[in-house]
Amino acid sequence: MPKVNLFALVGVEAPGAFDAAPFWEALPAARRSKVPIGATQAGVPVVHDLDGTQLYLHGQRGTGRTELLRAAALGLMLTHSPAGLNIVLVDGTVNHSFAGLTSAPHVLTSVDRDNLFSSARLQQALRGELNRRASGEQRADLVIVVDGFDYLPQDWLDALWMYAEHGRKLGIHVIAAGSTDAPPWAERVVALTGPGTATLGGTEFGPAFVSQPHEGTTLLDLAVSRMIGQGVPALEFVKPPLREAPPVPELPAGDAPLVVPIGLIDDPYNGRYEPMTIDLSALDGHVVVIGAHGSGKTTVLQTIVMSLARQHSPAELQVYGVDFASGGLNALADVPNCRAMVSSADNSLLWHLIHQLGELLTARQKAFRAAGVSSAAGYREHVRANGVVDDQPGDVVVVIDSWTGTAVYDTLRWQVIDFVNRGPDFGVHVVVSANRWSELAPEFHGAFGTRLELTLTDPSTSYVDPNVRHAGPGHGIDGQGRQFVVPAPHRIESWEHEAPAKLRPLPISVAYASLGEPDERIPLGVGEGELQTVFAGDTQHFFVFGDYESGRSTVLRTYLRGLIASREAKDALFMLIDYRKSNTSANWGDHLLAYGVQPQQLKDFMVDVLKSLRVRLNGEWSGPQLWLVIDDYDLVPAHDNPLAELVELIGQAKQIGLHVVVASRHVHEPDRFLNAFRADETSVLMLSGTGGGTEPLSGLQPAPYPPGRGVLSTPTTRTVIQTANLPHE
Repeated sequence: MPKVNLFALVGVEAPGAFDAAPFWEALPAARRSKVPIGATQAGVPVVHDLDGTQLYLHGQRGTGRTELLRAAALGLMLTHSPAGLNIVLVDGTVNHSFAGLTSAPHVLTSVDRDNLFSSARLQQALRGELNRRASGEQRADLVIVVDGFDYLPQDWLDALWMYAEHGRKLGIHVIAAGSTDAPPWAERVVALTGPGTATLGGTEFGPAFVSQPHEGTTLLDLAVSRMIGQGVPALEFVKPPLREAPPVPELPAGDAPLVVPIGLIDDPYNGRYEPMTIDLSALDGHVVVIGAHGSGKTTVLQTIVMSLARQHSPAELQVYGVDFASGGLNALADVPNCRAMVSSADNSLLWHLIHQLGELLTARQKAFRAAGVSSAAGYREHVRANGVVDDQPGDVVVVIDSWTGTAVYDTLRWQVIDFVNRGPDFGVHVVVSANRWSELAPEFHGAFGTRLELTLTDPSTSYVDPNVRHAGPGHGIDGQGRQFVVPAPHRIESWEHEAPAKLRPLPISVAYASLGEPDERIPLGVGEGELQTVFAGDTQHFFVFGDYESGRSTVLRTYLRGLIASREAKDALFMLIDYRKSNTSANWGDHLLAYGVQPQQLKDFMVDVLKSLRVRLNGEWSGPQLWLVIDDYDLVPAHDNPLAELVELIGQAKQIGLHVVVASRHVHEPDRFLNAFRADETSVLMLSGTGGGTEPLSGLQPAPYPPGRGVLSTPTTRTVIQTANLPHE
């Protein structure tokens, strides 16, 4: 068979003078579906009709299979303008079969063997194209040209079958070449038996060639060069992978409260990029960001907070953040909506924040009742119309960067879990990051309405798609498998709204003299927030729990100093049991009734105390109130506790003028004596401690604090305080 010149087959006599645009316009419509692929010995053109049939070129290596496929693709381009026909090139070989063709204006995209196994976005785009055509949208014909059909992965084989079967009536056509038998969808098969010899439907013909030299180039390169820039370029339904997103201020704002943009979604199915939003208003309105170190987790959290602040005033939304990671959240400290951005290095402020969060849901419940609303949405509307109630904003967002950091702050961990479960009912939302999914309890995963997965250390642990590879920091997939990019946060130079009072850390040390002159109340230290003086509480009894070196004995000295300063000795006396002799050098003056450091002394004291107090039971007595003060109560013998005899009098302590002050290590199982006290008559100060268990009167659990730091619980309040530093006299 003679070599067949493709230009001659399509009617171009002088390839060097080929002018694409006029040629396309002048070509009769009837010829446009006919693709010339060769000629018989007699010179009769052999054509493939695109309408209604799919073509397969079958031939072994060396038979000219690829050359004929290139000729078929170029023939399509020569006989159709880019406005009427688009091409997708898929190369499963290692031969770069379509070199020279990819720059033609008809080509939407090309896939070679190097990226064949990661071309999911192209398949999504093709499925979207099929769907749009099925819905009636008019589009240019689309031809998928494939070489190395037998090397394609199964997902491509399945996809081509779908396009061939369902696309024929929708203007989608397949021309494939391979060495295996023709697939079932191929109605027409060209068999190549050797270079220059082929048969189609029993007709032997010489296939067209496009690689032969012509005036210093090849016919293929010449043809493509003459088509570049001609006609309307192919419709870009396959967008390139999303590399970056514009700054958030350039994205459309959310269309509802708590709906904010944070980046762009790559939507290859619809051939577009669209704004990526998060919605915190739903019952699962929480966000989790999972990714390895360096994947951009902190940047995503920063962008989320900045976008929320951009759309909401501090009255509408406030943020509390805890940074257990690299410290990146500190960059948000000046954002008006941020009440606190605390790092794990600032242990003082962190425990202050933990206490604030512990009271959050209760405070918001009270605000809802005061506002006369029963839902988070109702309170949100109330705030917009009337302002905040009891300093509670419309919504609160708690941000935790690196969930593993909560492992050493068990109180915080359980607070956040509580917020995830109950928070949305009260307008409290959680945004948390973690290095891997396994760091979160499995039942925790479904509670997050927005799940963002960045690059993972081990892609096989993905909960969405282990096969997706991300381009860099800030790139990931959401819970629906959509790829996204979150930009770095956009700095805002000036803010429209004033910031509420920031959460201020308690001082490490407080001088006793700075507490002011005591009145009837007994000052202990300063409290969180405004750093005002905090008093022991208007209760009959006072307990302080804490480990050694937590400041227990100092608290007792402070308490007794306030007692002496606020009352005359004729009105107040105290007995002090001091097993560790922590207060031997103190000068208590006339207020000290008795001082003991031995168990036997306590027994002796109790004989006199019981005798005196029982006399007062008849209701007719006069004299001073009595404070029984026991330091290191945990050293009192449990099997022979002299204080147990007081149990019968504790319930009548107010009537007989008895006050009990106890300092002890945390007691895991209170004894008969401690169990005799009532919560409404006892204030409890919980200093630093370890171990589990809950103190029954206050409901407080021990937690690590700096010396002198703790939580004071009275029947009506709970406050983090720093107690005064009162050295030995």
